Amino acid sequence: MSSISVCIIAKDEQQNIKRAIESVSEIAGEVLLVDTGSTDRTRDIAGELGARVISYQWADDFGAARNFALEQAKSEWVFQLDADEALHAPVSRLDELVQHEQVDAFYFELLNLAQEGTVAGAISQRSNRLFRRDDWRYQGIIHETPVFRPEKSPMTAWSGLQILHWGYLPGPGQQAKGDRNRVLLEKAIRHDEKDFLLHYYLGDDFRRTGHLEAALQAFLQAERLCPGGARAHRALLALRICECLLETGEIKAAQKRVSREAKNFYDYRDLLFLAGRINEAAGELSVAAKFFERCLDMPSAAEKYLVAQEGLERIAAERAQQCRRP
Repeated sequence: MSSISVCIIAKDEQQNIKRAIESVSEIAGEVLLVDTGSTDRTRDIAGELGARVISYQWADDFGAARNFALEQAKSEWVFQLDADEALHAPVSRLDELVQHEQVDAFYFELLNLAQEGTVAGAISQRSNRLFRRDDWRYQGIIHETPVFRPEKSPMTAWSGLQILHWGYLPGPGQQAKGDRNRVLLEKAIRHDEKDFLLHYYLGDDFRRTGHLEAALQAFLQAERLCPGGARAHRALLALRICECLLETGEIKAAQKRVSREAKNFYDYRDLLFLAGRINEAAGELSVAAKFFERCLDMPSAAEKYLVAQEGLERIAAERAQQCRRP
């Protein structure tokens, strides 16, 4: 039997749960579904697929729910998956990863899909999803992260595997999800107003639901609080701030800001592409073309930076050609 417990937190996910469980059934020693109050067929479908289903009283705290799942798991290693996600092939690699005795956790590339049926345009980010159950516990009531419990620093590695995430696709549930997230984030910020990541996540939720001015202010606050040495986080905040300036029509301010940031993060392909878009919007087509062309030979940012968009090379090549066209 595999030494991996797959833990899933779910509520009313009957449209997604089959896909999630089937993506890991080949490698799971057990699939543990912690149900936080489903009224649809989520529990029944999971049970029919062999999952162990446990009820949990939801208390507006994602970290607590995930820690409850860890406490119920039986295997040495835990793979954490959301109901609207699926592990991308080759799943058999997970069994190979847990044979590494010196590694405490593995990072995956989480692909937030932008359109159904393709990874084109998906936004990728790093996520710690496979780790030794006894050594990690989650912190945070929302956008919770696993934290290593012993006093020493953990040994982590890159898995080379992807997780597909359907949760950000446009749909009727996005506004309700955004409203729920904002309530929890504002509660968390009242508890720790200097946590820059909470302000970043608040900005992200505002932006996703179309509240661009509020998003910009949240990102600027996150930037003010972000430690100077957190290069990857500062790059992401630069990207988001410039996106908001572009999306709110503040083209001149966006141009000035992105010009400076492109020098600071000269190897961040997503930021260079955004600089091209901003200069294109400003009518500076030759400058835009140069930024787009810089994207073509730039390596993927997936391992170095926190967020990267899939398929930028092709799009950048097309935009550069259009900007160069007489």
